[in-house]
Amino acid sequence: AGSTFAWTSPVLPKLLLTNTTKEFSTDLKINTDEASWIVSLLSFGNIFGPLTTGVLLNTIGRRWTTFVDAMCLLCSWIILTQTFSIYMIYIGRFFMGVSCGISFSGIPLYIAEISEDSIRGVLNNFMQISVSLSVLFTYCVGPYVSYNNLIIFCCMPCIMFLIVFPWLPESPYYQIYKKQNNKAYNTLQWLRGDMADTNIEKEIKLIQIEISKSKGSSYRDIFSQIGTRRALFICLGLLAFQQLTGISIAIMYAESIFKMTGTALSGSICAIITGSVMLTFGIFVPIIVSKFGYKTPLLISGSGMTIAHSVVGLYLMGYLNGFEITNTLNWIPVVFINGFVAFHVIGFSTVPWALMGELFTPDMKTLGSTISTSTCAAFTFGLSNLFPNILQLVGIDMVFFIFSFFSVLSILFVVYFVPNTCGMSMIEIQDLLNKRENKNNIIKE
Repeated sequence: AGSTFAWTSPVLPKLLLTNTTKEFSTDLKINTDEASWIVSLLSFGNIFGPLTTGVLLNTIGRRWTTFVDAMCLLCSWIILTQTFSIYMIYIGRFFMGVSCGISFSGIPLYIAEISEDSIRGVLNNFMQISVSLSVLFTYCVGPYVSYNNLIIFCCMPCIMFLIVFPWLPESPYYQIYKKQNNKAYNTLQWLRGDMADTNIEKEIKLIQIEISKSKGSSYRDIFSQIGTRRALFICLGLLAFQQLTGISIAIMYAESIFKMTGTALSGSICAIITGSVMLTFGIFVPIIVSKFGYKTPLLISGSGMTIAHSVVGLYLMGYLNGFEITNTLNWIPVVFINGFVAFHVIGFSTVPWALMGELFTPDMKTLGSTISTSTCAAFTFGLSNLFPNILQLVGIDMVFFIFSFFSVLSILFVVYFVPNTCGMSMIEIQDLLNKRENKNNIIKE
């Protein structure tokens, strides 16, 4: 999924009318407005992905949902090769977004349902690492190959997944949901290896209890309970600030942004550095969270982003107003933009998704994650579509000051509204959300 977000960074410079180089150019030429739609339609499709996931998961199962997801993504890449019309690019990007929405809402659930408690967090973090790895791969390869060759490279993970798909197990949760208890028993035996039969039977009973709790929940239920309303408010707030602080803009427009800063390095090299930073810091997220919990990384993340955005904004203000930038200063945008990415990764990129899995009760988890994921995609769509217009209206320096402003607000939101649930049981978390209420409706630790 990471390649779908990063793809526009090396591709847009080749498609834009302002591109005068013949190397790796295409027959299709686009203007700035069309470029913004190519970027943002991914997020627009992403809005509908989670809504589709809920139907697929309970109709065809978790395993076959991943198959549909991979096929949708593969077909989307193939559609993007049809450059005879800009509308084919639009269609491909939209369905690519639907696929991403299914991935981000369906795959974590599939992983959670087939994995043991002791390794669930590590396995879920591998998804973030794989996203960062595919972003880095796209940044490394994209600028140096043709438009169609990049698409071929991006198709390879889908093809590899489809090859190994026959060996993927179905989720025991889905099998029990469909009254296929014998199949669930065999699946757990295969997944757990040498686990004793009594432990497998115990796990099946726990799954049955959890499934019984989740039946009959509706969207009305999520707003009728204080705890779930607060959980939704916290998740929506964190995901809103995740986007309003500029991470999607930094990934999707990486090369273009670095070219605007006047740095001595090429935009493609700077983007590769950004991808490397994402991957490196993503690896350390589980260690940071296990040591400091959820709230501290969010506060560090917000503070670091505020400083990074402010420094880049001040640098660009001087650069655009004619101040002479010497070689001793043109490293500032590269260092601090990548510093922003690093601080974002250790907090707002990953923690909101982890909290989503902890704050909602089992019966509300699917509905809560669907609403949260679709809302996050809506924010991304709006920002990525409006970014070129905002850039033209206020300038790149003010864009970074706006991101800095939202970074400050994100700190205040975390301080006053986000509880540190790391190490707490589900019962303790729900007691915190439902019972600790002051006159300002502020959740405190």
